[in-house]
Amino acid sequence: MALSALLGVLTLFFAWRPGGDVLSNLIAAAGFASIYWISQSLAIVYPNTLFFDPEFDLPKNYILGLPAQAMFQIVFLSITLVAFLWGLRSVL
Repeated sequence: MALSALLGVLTLFFAWRPGGDVLSNLIAAAGFASIYWISQSLAIVYPNTLFFDPEFDLPKNYILGLPAQAMFQIVFLSITLVAFLWGLRSVL
């Protein structure tokens, strides 16, 4: 929880930082915004890990055949990518 709060603060800091290089601020803000979701999506590659505890592995926890957590990661990383590209368009 502290990691997500700190990454959120860093994201906001670099997104609204008045000084510095605008492109560097944009890259830093997008990077900090995506670190949480990237690290969460890589957690499944560790041995003996599952998306759900066995007692919670129910059909209602899947969206379009994917575990709900994977869908959240895809959605929020996509939002971050769109925001980055939108910001990049205004910088260049």
